[in-house]
Amino acid sequence: MRSYLVGGAVRDGLLGRHAADRDWLVVDETHASLVAKGFKPVGQLFVTYLHPGTGEQYSLPRGLRDNAASEREVITADLSARDLTINAIAISPEQEIVDPFNGRDDINAGVLRHISDAFSDDPVRILRIVRLAAELGFKIAPCTATMCRDLITSGCFVPAHRHRLFNEFLRATHGPYATECVLAMEQTGILSWLQSSSQEHASPVRETTIETLERLLRSGHSHSTSETALFAAVSFTLGVDGVCTKLVPPTAYLRIAHWYSQHYVACSDPRNVPAQSLNALFEDTRALRDDANLNCLIEAAATSADWDCKAPEYMALRNAMETALYAARGVTSAQIGSELQGHALGAALRKARAKAISDALAA
Repeated sequence: MRSYLVGGAVRDGLLGRHAADRDWLVVDETHASLVAKGFKPVGQLFVTYLHPGTGEQYSLPRGLRDNAASEREVITADLSARDLTINAIAISPEQEIVDPFNGRDDINAGVLRHISDAFSDDPVRILRIVRLAAELGFKIAPCTATMCRDLITSGCFVPAHRHRLFNEFLRATHGPYATECVLAMEQTGILSWLQSSSQEHASPVRETTIETLERLLRSGHSHSTSETALFAAVSFTLGVDGVCTKLVPPTAYLRIAHWYSQHYVACSDPRNVPAQSLNALFEDTRALRDDANLNCLIEAAATSADWDCKAPEYMALRNAMETALYAARGVTSAQIGSELQGHALGAALRKARAKAISDALAA
């Protein structure tokens, strides 16, 4: 079986980076022969085959069905259907590099450039470009940025894209190159798309938003902020309703993002908000029973402020929140009296907890 190493593994190898996954292109097999060898077909739009031993992905060539074509022509046709020049490089079994679109030149120049108009066949590639800019620190070729903006303006994203869009966006926000990530978001039109109420009325992103987002992503990477907390902070910066409507995150991310937006001030400065606001925060996040959600919101607030876990401001925030939460947990329905029930009991509990929180923070 003749297999060419292709895609991101080749790119990362040329960059001296570790490739987590390796993809292979098989030139002398068919669907039937691969299945007969124990390969497991997966996927619907584009079928790949999992190796029975290594679990690595193998695929059959795309684009050229002429039996008279040479092996090099078959490889070139497949590479031409890929997204970017830096991902359209293959290595033969004899370790010969096949690079028909000068991907190595773009790797050396640090440029993300599309190969052809076939790029638009999968609009999620726009977010992939942003993610690669964040991971590699590369710039986007002007022609590619223009194509991305035109695609977004035309309303290219459909509901079927949402899961993949969210995953690419999440990976992009955790990349080490914050400046390049935000620049890529701006140049491709992703920032305007996320912030606009409709694709037809996208507006330019304000400079202050760009600066804030860049600082936030740099802080998230520096402090190894969790995915959920960083998504909440990013969503708040860009507008939680727009981001969550466009990307449709999983429920856990969605809840944290909305809670952070609703309780941002309480999460950031608990000593300078009404005690009722802290009690509402504890109730909404179920912190009176389990403080996991609350801790995530505190992490988001600390990341937004660029505090690490040893910063005095962060320690003061945690101490104040723990003091308030401990005081609220100390108030039980048994202390209120058995004569109250339903809404009346709930109102009495909130009032008593707010007083306990206020007294504890004033002590």
